[in-house]
This record gives sequence, structure tokens and C-alpha cells, in this order.
Amino acid sequence: MPVIDAEEPDRPAWLTPERDEEPAGPGSRQTLLLVAGGAAILVLVAGVAAFALLGSSSEPSRPRPRSAAAEPVVAVTASTTPAEAPSAAAAEPSATPKASPAKPHVTAAQISVEPASVTGPCPRSTKYVKVKVTVTITVSSPDVRLRYTVDGGKEHGATPRSRTYTDTWEAEVRRAAGTSTSTLQVIAPSTASDTATFTYTCN
Repeated sequence: MPVIDAEEPDRPAWLTPERDEEPAGPGSRQTLLLVAGGAAILVLVAGVAAFALLGSSSEPSRPRPRSAAAEPVVAVTASTTPAEAPSAAAAEPSATPKASPAKPHVTAAQISVEPASVTGPCPRSTKYVKVKVTVTITVSSPDVRLRYTVDGGKEHGATPRSRTYTDTWEAEVRRAAGTSTSTLQVIAPSTASDTATFTYTCN
């Protein structure tokens, strides 16, 4: 029998599949996923960069510390007006220093023997003759402590109320032809000395 090519009836376009398109396999899906993931990463990186830029731009600018050496030093000279200048009288020290009070000292010292000479028999029964010894010491000011000795004996002390001190006592001198010496030695408030003589003559 003769084969008669039967013509297919016309179908709507939306019912006719396109023969050239092949259904999407698993390889094409992975590619789509990789592309979508890369795009998401790019968007994320861009967002982080934009946030960093915004954060740095919103931070207020702080002034940088300047080096002290870079700043010029301005010397200010204080002017002294005549009213502020110290007076010459106040600036100069006193020409005459205050004299310190002088220390107390002895101004005179004297010892005397009365009588200064005696004439009599050489000793047979009476071996000594009595005399009066007087010590007079003058100091620069009253109420000063005195210390002195006579003929190197015991030290005497006194504090006279006046500037002149006097002490008198009796002493015995041996009846022997010749001259005897009595010495006053002042120790304080300063040193001084004096000597008195007694002469006995035998008849």
C-alpha cells in the first residue's frame, strides 16, 4: 500500500515543545548555585566596606599634638616702672652694723698691804707681825661673777652689785729682816694681776 504522509494537524504554539532545548541537568544547577553564591559574597564585601567607610568618616577629627619645638618661644620682658622700682635706701643695707654688746671684763685690779713696812726687834718671843691686806677689783658692768686668788692660795669668788669689788682681811707676816711679796691673780671675767710688798726691818 502506498504510504501517505499524513500531515499533523496544527497545534497551538504553547503546546509545541521546542526540540532544540534540552532539560536542565545537575551540572547546570551547580553552576547557578556558584554564580548566586559569588554574587552574595560580593554584596556582603561591598556592604562591609561601605560600613567601614561610613564609620571612619563619622568619627570626629582630632587635632594632632604639636611639638613644643615647632612653636616659637616668645620672650616677654617685664618693664619696671619707676613706681615698682625699689628705692635705693631700701635696697642698700645699713652702712653701720649694730655693735654687739661687749663682754664683761676687768678694768682694774689692785692689792695692798698695811702697813707696808715695820721696824722692830728681830724675833725672840713674837715671831709674826699682823698686817691688813686689801683687794680691789673693778669690772666693766655690775652683777658679774669674779674669781681670784692671792699668792696662789685658795680661789675666792664673788658677785658684786656694783662695778667695784673690795675685800679686806688680816694676815701675819714673819718677823724677819727683808721684803715679802703678795700677788693678786684675777681669773674671771678676765685676767688681771697686781703685786704688793711688805718690808720688815730689825733694830
